Amino acid sequence: MSAVYVNYKPENIVEDVSINVNNGINLSVINENNEVDIKLGNEEYIILNLWASWCTPCIEEVEHLKELSDSSLYYVLGLLVDDSENNGKEFIKEYELNYQNILKQENVEMILTKFSWNGIPTTLLLDKNYKVLKSYSGPITYDLIVADGDDFIPDILGIGTTGTGGVLSGSGGRVRADNFSDRGGAGAPGFPHGINIT
Repeated sequence: MSAVYVNYKPENIVEDVSINVNNGINLSVINENNEVDIKLGNEEYIILNLWASWCTPCIEEVEHLKELSDSSLYYVLGLLVDDSENNGKEFIKEYELNYQNILKQENVEMILTKFSWNGIPTTLLLDKNYKVLKSYSGPITYDLIVADGDDFIPDILGIGTTGTGGVLSGSGGRVRADNFSDRGGAGAPGFPHGINIT
């Protein structure tokens, strides 16, 4: 039997909906799992994605995660949450995932308890030192992650500060990536919670 975590917040994290509570958290505990061997090459970012086989929005973001994994800038790692290993293996095969996934619940739980999240899918953008740069509640897109990653490149290269966020084309409007939050508030219709149309 697996544990279900909903709106999990570690004791040492104080909730403040005006900021991203996960920013700066170090998740190097990922390397302590005995299931996948993470070898970073030229990747500048790690994308940590929480998913389940029964989660429709998780299915919707698979192609975006695969595209990010094909990029030389991103290392994608999936965490199977509240689901069986067999379901996870079938999902990986059916959707031809090209990135590693941690399926054993004891390994997943060791990581999940280190940061705040409020459902699946949840995605974290980390630097290559496993520091959380940004969290996303709801399905992500390739363009959203790339726009946010572009904002952090100057910091990673040590040449300046982050920008103000990317502007993405949305259906019928413009979506500001820097307005995305994990507050779980009502977003614009047809967009994940917290994304605002500007």
